Amino acid sequence: MNRWIVQASPQQFLIDWYMDEYVRSNPNDTDWWLVERRYQDAVAPRDVIYVWKAKSEPPRQRAREYFAWLESIGRIGQVAGIFAVGRIETSPKPWPPPSLNDERFRKYEIGHPWDKLPPAVNWVACIYTDNRARNPLLQETIWERLGQSTQTDFGGFKKFRTRRLVKLEPWEADLIDSLLRNSK
Repeated sequence: MNRWIVQASPQQFLIDWYMDEYVRSNPNDTDWWLVERRYQDAVAPRDVIYVWKAKSEPPRQRAREYFAWLESIGRIGQVAGIFAVGRIETSPKPWPPPSLNDERFRKYEIGHPWDKLPPAVNWVACIYTDNRARNPLLQETIWERLGQSTQTDFGGFKKFRTRRLVKLEPWEADLIDSLLRNSK
């Protein structure tokens, strides 16, 4: 079993709000993530996926609603870290995913970068098994554990566009698992 990390950017999708509202109400619905071409033969059903939310401002068109939601759950300011853990349900499949224009994403989606994807991109379906929208594993906790005051580069995931899985080294995933267990 491999373990993967993927970054969700508030500039494209409000993953924390989506996890808290939609996924909390529909825990068995599947979601999808892109797979880097170099990993398409390594991704398999039952692999684990960690969803990282980047620390950035949401775009203006959703900011008022998003900040109202943040206030409603008692969160102040921007935070980054792991907001969900999931299980991959499918082998990689050719683009597009069946839920690309799914109405459930409209409220949380900011942009459509899909027209800029290279040909032959693949995706996998996943189900979230640990919704951490209200209790994320914060990046500061991870950096502190690593003994760093700045960001690390788990599996190189920060180099890639959002919604793409990047493979973690076993020690990286073990560190995340340990921190997740201790932060419940």
